[in-house]
Amino acid sequence: MNTFQKQSVFRHDLLKVFLCVFGALVLSKGISLLPGYAADDYTLARKEAGVRFFLTQGRFTEAIIQKLTNQLGFYWTDIYFTNTILLFIAYGLLISLCVLALRPRESAILIPCVGGVIIACHPYFSALLLFREASINSLFCITLLVIFVHFWLPLSRLQPGEAAYKNILAATLALCLAIGCYQAALSIALCFVIPVLAQELLLTSNKSTTATRYFIKAASPVVLAIVAYALINLILKSSLGIVSEDRSKFLSLSALPNRLVEASSLWKALLISGTPISSGFLTIFQALLLMAGILCARQGRTKISIVAFLLYPALTLLSTAPFIVSAVWWPVHRALASVGIALGLVAVMSIASAGRFQRTLIAGWLFVSWGLALHSSSMFMDQLRVNRWDLHRAQLIAWK
Repeated sequence: MNTFQKQSVFRHDLLKVFLCVFGALVLSKGISLLPGYAADDYTLARKEAGVRFFLTQGRFTEAIIQKLTNQLGFYWTDIYFTNTILLFIAYGLLISLCVLALRPRESAILIPCVGGVIIACHPYFSALLLFREASINSLFCITLLVIFVHFWLPLSRLQPGEAAYKNILAATLALCLAIGCYQAALSIALCFVIPVLAQELLLTSNKSTTATRYFIKAASPVVLAIVAYALINLILKSSLGIVSEDRSKFLSLSALPNRLVEASSLWKALLISGTPISSGFLTIFQALLLMAGILCARQGRTKISIVAFLLYPALTLLSTAPFIVSAVWWPVHRALASVGIALGLVAVMSIASAGRFQRTLIAGWLFVSWGLALHSSSMFMDQLRVNRWDLHRAQLIAWK
């Protein structure tokens, strides 16, 4: 099969996965297209936060977006509908690219579809959609991550190839700007990059220095993006005299023991007991499915199933790192969208490695997707109920 035929097959597979993922997004998060107000939406409905506010949080890309929309004469809460639809498309494309990157060539297209549906239904990304005013920033962030993934994927191949400096530069720039939209973009990128590189290293027969060199090449855009982000923030804050807010400051070493105690409670909720927007039953069931994947693994793929089982808790803990190092303990679910990415990708690794009972595993993961979709949908219904109560209270006040 020549290069053109491979690209044609990939585009067809990408379209199939995207349609499944987009459908799952609409089913689980479609209510977000209805008008709704979170706390920030109320406070920012007719008065934007201002460019300096976002710079104090280290979000220089978001500051640029606000400056642009102000020049166009828009309030963010007024333009959420269009941006949310575009966000569904961008997030669907990001998910599709991620799950296809982990799909073995011989496996059925159903496997990345299942992984994509898991990510699409996950409620932690829904927590971000509750904030309608943030839809435009989320759209730019996810679009930049799509660009990052597009340019990074060729770097993940361990076989020697052409010089990849353009890909490294483009991936670095896109990720740096994405982090400038929302720092959680770094966690999303890492929860994609690490499983892909782990599977590549396990599957490749080349364990020599060449493999190490290409691993470094694949990791370099993430490292360079972090350095560039830190430098841009340092230059902006020093030149404009901006003081970072507490959430953008680092925790002191003396406060680290207490922070780890707080973090342990969060880790227990994320990995065992469940959170207010994700039940403990589903959390345990996910772990059992990953364990079952090890028992069902076909010959030569057991290592990948074991790595998938170990990666999920590791990536979940990694996703909480921004909370741990921040001077203020602020463990909001909307900053944990990377947990959903991690779950969907390790599910793809586990299912693709299964020999026996693969269909049973798929059925189990579809049940998980259904449960996650219900959690997502119920969050928006709760918000609508609260908003209706607020409206009725406002009417009573106005009538007095």
